[in-house]
Amino acid sequence: MEQWRQIKDWPYSVSDQGRIRSDRSGRILKPGVNTGGYLHVTLTANGKQQNVRVHKAVLDAFVGPRKKKQECRHLDRDRTNNYLTNLCWGTTIQNRADQRRHGTDMAGERNGRCVLTEKQARDIKRLIPIYGVRPLARLLGLPRHLVHNIHIGVSWKHLTDGG
Repeated sequence: MEQWRQIKDWPYSVSDQGRIRSDRSGRILKPGVNTGGYLHVTLTANGKQQNVRVHKAVLDAFVGPRKKKQECRHLDRDRTNNYLTNLCWGTTIQNRADQRRHGTDMAGERNGRCVLTEKQARDIKRLIPIYGVRPLARLLGLPRHLVHNIHIGVSWKHLTDGG
């Protein structure tokens, strides 16, 4: 059964299923989607307005306010799934681990600034011990810093040392 809790300082309630309703009229608010893909609603009372992300309202009401250096984690990576069972507060490190686990991180070829394929990066990691950074960069026609960053794990760090 859906549970409702009051939104602090507003005449609205939020449910554990990620719905928000007006306490005055009982009307369920229709959320919009912001540019980041998160659902939000605009709360209005006493001439004031505030945009509220639905996931934050759910966690604030059912778990408690966010602690310092915490952020919301959507456990299934679906930013529109604001059921309490899909949300929790966590650290940036935990959120990035979720992204890696679900394949939604911006590592490797998913990074818009990527200039190499994963196969090329693996080949570079495999060939560095044979040629060295500077000669390999010259041989491949790549900037030395790019080959060096792959070698020390700054770039393509998700690849294993074995390439």
